[in-house]
Amino acid sequence: MGILEDRAMEYRRRIPLPLWSSPLKPVSGLLPIAFLVMFLAGCAAFKGPPAGPPMGERQMEEALSRLQEQDGKVSSFYTRGNLFMRNWYGEEQSGIVIAGSKDPFRIKIEVTHGWGQPILHILIDQGKLEVLSFQDSTLYVGDFTPEALSRFLPGPLSPDLIWSALRGYPTVSPHSKVLSPGPERIDLYGAGNEKVETIQLGPETMHPERVLLPPQQVALMFSDFVESEGIFYAREVEVDHRKSRGKLLLKNEKMVFNRPVPDEVFTIDKPPGFTVSSLEEK
Repeated sequence: MGILEDRAMEYRRRIPLPLWSSPLKPVSGLLPIAFLVMFLAGCAAFKGPPAGPPMGERQMEEALSRLQEQDGKVSSFYTRGNLFMRNWYGEEQSGIVIAGSKDPFRIKIEVTHGWGQPILHILIDQGKLEVLSFQDSTLYVGDFTPEALSRFLPGPLSPDLIWSALRGYPTVSPHSKVLSPGPERIDLYGAGNEKVETIQLGPETMHPERVLLPPQQVALMFSDFVESEGIFYAREVEVDHRKSRGKLLLKNEKMVFNRPVPDEVFTIDKPPGFTVSSLEEK
């Protein structure tokens, strides 16, 4: 059991663990890590602006201000939940525990079988990446880049995208122009007039339900929003990476925000008998 798993036990009574009856199938080499490359039904794509008038300038400013305010309210988080996946072996389900801090940017992810056996630990710590594969008996180490992480997750994922998906609420991309092509939809453009983000808000709640990031070819879907001490987050987040065709669904059972995260949480200890491999090695 990892340090993060131990930490999660502190609020485990408030976070009931589901029981799984069917085990994940063992696969050799790096392929087990591809269990995180999920092919879920459905599509997060935008099908064109919805019918109706676009948002006014003041409406867009207020909506973006709310999004940025929510982003600024969170400096750290713990979450415990489930990953749901569909691949060429069928549907799979695994447990997940995550801790994150914004400044410095640190993310620790522990993925386990339903009966508690660890599958994969991922640590992103200030520009460094460590991945402990229990099925490979290998600790992979190197510099963090979206491309390096894509060896283990569905497609390149930037720090902002990782934070948005795991925190359960999108960040607002840097932009120089804002337009609205339709009701509750906002397009953000960069300095070169390129579209950097599209945000679709819920018509009643005005929560960000769909986000498209053209530069990364990624779509995010947020649903089942809840509030905790003034902080909103989605209990279900779907990530659809268009280029790699990988999809994943994260279901948060419970999130705890802005609690101190000890430094020892952001560590990975190599078990006896495990080898070390550089991420730069192909």
